[in-house]
This record gives sequence, structure tokens and C-alpha cells, in this order.
Amino acid sequence: MAHTYLLDIYQLIDRRLKAVMDLLEKADDQHRRNLEGKAAALLDFKDFLHVTFDEKLPRRIYCRLQNKRERDSAFDKGGIRY
Repeated sequence: MAHTYLLDIYQLIDRRLKAVMDLLEKADDQHRRNLEGKAAALLDFKDFLHVTFDEKLPRRIYCRLQNKRERDSAFDKGGIRY
């Protein structure tokens, strides 16, 4: 179970992205720019992990992650990326 840390990292990134998006709705212009940069950095890191590490996951963990992504992609249809 050494690879479960990747799932923990994905969950941490998702929680932080949700928090940033919630704050982004209420932020003023100056604070908004900082939050947009934070969201972009988190998304870039998530993309990096996706490209670099997913193929190395054990099949059971990879399938669980893939199922989660398929469920989440249903929400991305509107062009909103979290």
C-alpha cells in the first residue's frame, strides 16, 4: 500500500482547490488575483502528478482513481474545471 500516498495528495489538492474556489467567489480584485494564482498552481501540480505517476499505481488503486475521475468529469462538462 505504498502508493496510497498519491491518493492522499490528490485528496489534499482537491480540498485546497475547493477552499480556494469558495474564497474566490467572495474575494475583492486584489485578493482574487492571488487566489487565481493559487488555483493555477494547484491545478498544474495535479496535472503533473497525473502525467508522471498514474501509470505506476497498482491496478486496484488506479481503477479506483480512474472511477473517481470519470464521476468528476461529468461535472466538468460545463467548462468548469475544479
